[in-house]
Amino acid sequence: MEFVNKPRTGLQIRKVDDVTGQPLAGVQFKVTEISGAIIGTYTTDASGIINIPDREEGWVQVTEIKPLDGYKPDSAPRNVELVSGKLSILEYRNQPYPTLKIVKLDAETRQPLEGVKIRVYDRNHREIGTFVTNRLGQILLSGMDGGETLYVQEVEALPGYELDVTVHEVTLAWGQTSTVEILNKQKATLRMKKVDAETKAPIYGVVFNLYDSRNNLLGEYTTDQNGIIEFPQELPAGKYRLKEIKAEGYVVDPTIRTIEVRSGETTEVTIENQPMRGKIQIIKKAADDNPITKDKSGALLEGATFEVYDKSLNVVDTITTDSKGAATTKALPLGTYGIKEVTAPEHYLLNDKVFYATLKVHDDLVRFEVLNKSEDVDVSVEKRGNQEVLAGDIMSYDFSSIRNDSNIPLEEFYLHDQLPTDAVRLGKIVTGTWSERLTYDITYRTNKKDSCRTLASGLSSKTSHTLDCGREALGLAAGEYVTDIRFEFGTVQPGFHEETKPTIYVTALANLGSGYRIINRADVGGRTGDEWITAKDSWITVVWGQPKGKLPNTGIGI
Repeated sequence: MEFVNKPRTGLQIRKVDDVTGQPLAGVQFKVTEISGAIIGTYTTDASGIINIPDREEGWVQVTEIKPLDGYKPDSAPRNVELVSGKLSILEYRNQPYPTLKIVKLDAETRQPLEGVKIRVYDRNHREIGTFVTNRLGQILLSGMDGGETLYVQEVEALPGYELDVTVHEVTLAWGQTSTVEILNKQKATLRMKKVDAETKAPIYGVVFNLYDSRNNLLGEYTTDQNGIIEFPQELPAGKYRLKEIKAEGYVVDPTIRTIEVRSGETTEVTIENQPMRGKIQIIKKAADDNPITKDKSGALLEGATFEVYDKSLNVVDTITTDSKGAATTKALPLGTYGIKEVTAPEHYLLNDKVFYATLKVHDDLVRFEVLNKSEDVDVSVEKRGNQEVLAGDIMSYDFSSIRNDSNIPLEEFYLHDQLPTDAVRLGKIVTGTWSERLTYDITYRTNKKDSCRTLASGLSSKTSHTLDCGREALGLAAGEYVTDIRFEFGTVQPGFHEETKPTIYVTALANLGSGYRIINRADVGGRTGDEWITAKDSWITVVWGQPKGKLPNTGIGI
């Protein structure tokens, strides 16, 4: 018997630049069977080639799906037959887009002109777009087809230059850069610019008088939004004098300048003005006696920080009071400013009043005296329980008047109960509810471990929770019992307090003698800065023991 095997076939895809013939790497193709089944997605290598070996005979379809930037895509699918024993080669040629380069130059100096507006449109007068020259005086456009004819025309020249109304025609070629050069001539005139001496920003509304060489007044002129005055081109060549007569918000420059204007030239003059300035000063004092710092009422306070806002609500200065309680702004332009305290001195409340100051004349000084009230820090707690308890019975402790009585928030606010473990064992906790909406944790310690363990976390302050604290619920070892319970609230606001009382239920030990005094202690506290504020309370319960009487008869004789 004779078996005949046909050799398998292969496909090679080549990708080259249609103009230079150079290989193109990174172009992506999708290859599928005629039925639509996907063979794979491939990318040309550094030689611009994709090799797909070891294929069976038949027809396949090749589609370019990701071209290179700067090249016109060739997305039309192509069918190619794979023949046994033969390498099928499929070549793609991509045409590089043409580039239109528009260059704008000064006609005399050939310096590039930035900011000139140029319009580009096609032969059907459809506008491609209006573009602005960059700092190199150039506009670069691509993505258009070769052979297309475009028209280029300047639509807005720079100040001081004549508009070039010429329509420039250019025909694009694939892979080539077509350059259109447009020149601008400067106007022959006198041009003056008024700027801020500090920021160099143009100044609007400055008024000048222009005189001829014989001191005859030729006219009154005012700077525009760009701080510029374009004097009439009809001025004959010669010498002129400029005198500033009004500059609102700025110190008027008294200098009379002599300027020479030459035919066919633009004489440019830049004149600076010093802005009128004033300052704002804050004097910071204590509004009352401070129980923490021991400052007396009226004491000068250091460390208060203020932000100064202009009429657009931009922060123009930030100032802090010194050891003499004074804070002074930098020199500010005339106008109205808002001043707001953003940081109070330590252990003082923030004064959130906004102060307004108007600087009206040069070297003006507006002074404010700002008072700060002292921080008042205090907390409280009350603890109540059974007055008497029978040994072995359950009793409870209620907590009330748990408050942040401060006029500031307190951090790490807590309620702590130290169980009298000589006499009781913890049974359960009813958490109560609280005035401020927050989440809190409850932790505990035992006689076996000094570190705190979490009993419950993320508890809602608006829900009363009942927590089983029995030995099995906590997983305590033999001989292990809870010694401390701690509610941890985080930061609480002034006036924070319980709405319904939290309660701790305990069981008195059965071996307690009558008259034994059970002393339970609780404390509440919070922190401001590095200072802790705490309050304590305790409760005494007396054990009441019933007389045992005669023991029952066990039936065993002794």
